[in-house]
Amino acid sequence: MTPSTKARTSKKHAVRIDVNGGKLSYVDPVTGGAAATIRARKGDFIHWQCAAGNFAVLFKTTSPFAEVGVCRPRGGATHDALVTGMKASYKYVVMVISAAGHAIVDDPEVIVDDGE
Repeated sequence: MTPSTKARTSKKHAVRIDVNGGKLSYVDPVTGGAAATIRARKGDFIHWQCAAGNFAVLFKTTSPFAEVGVCRPRGGATHDALVTGMKASYKYVVMVISAAGHAIVDDPEVIVDDGE
């Protein structure tokens, strides 16, 4: 059987960070589906956005991107970060500063694999 020569198109993953009852939730703004765990492949792009407050995304040990973290002001979106990491699970911390000035923190993950 001949291997496929069809080039894979990079996928863009978007994550909207919401604050509900003092807790963070993650939604794909395109599909409306849950996005607490992001499944991506090398060559994909991921960006986060948050209207609830200034926010930061910081990877705990290694990062699937060239940078270890990104941050933006309330209402902003990060740049499209290129996934360059190897197949693994990457835990990260999200911190949002609420309108009242309180830090809300959570620890979701990005999984880089070979699947779609």
